[in-house]
Amino acid sequence: MDFYARAVEPSVDGGLKLLALDMPLPPTLNQSYKAVVAGGYTRLALTRTARFYKEALSLFVRSEINFRDITPDPRAEYTIWMFQILKRNSRDVDGNIKLVMDAVFDGLGVNDNRVFHISLNKEIVKGCDPCLKVVVEA
Repeated sequence: MDFYARAVEPSVDGGLKLLALDMPLPPTLNQSYKAVVAGGYTRLALTRTARFYKEALSLFVRSEINFRDITPDPRAEYTIWMFQILKRNSRDVDGNIKLVMDAVFDGLGVNDNRVFHISLNKEIVKGCDPCLKVVVEA
């Protein structure tokens, strides 16, 4: 699974762009969660595939902020943009927001309840390699 960081450009509105990432699409919702019965209660749990994706992305983000010498502010208000690039219209745009946000903000060492704005976008590009682009701004 390959993750890439892009150069961080200055923000248009004056915010600080912390990170710009390109990554493979996360697993679909059906591939990400399974029902687990414990103590008479049923709850949703991450599958092995989703845990692997989340852990790999979190480690990648952590290594990027260390490499770029970025210190995220745990009290800042964050904005996250997610852009799905697909070959065909085969996924919901809101498919795995939580999985990606948990992984990215775990890697940043910031509670994801500090996210105040989320933007989700989907673009169909014939002949492309499907991917997810994520930009985090404080």
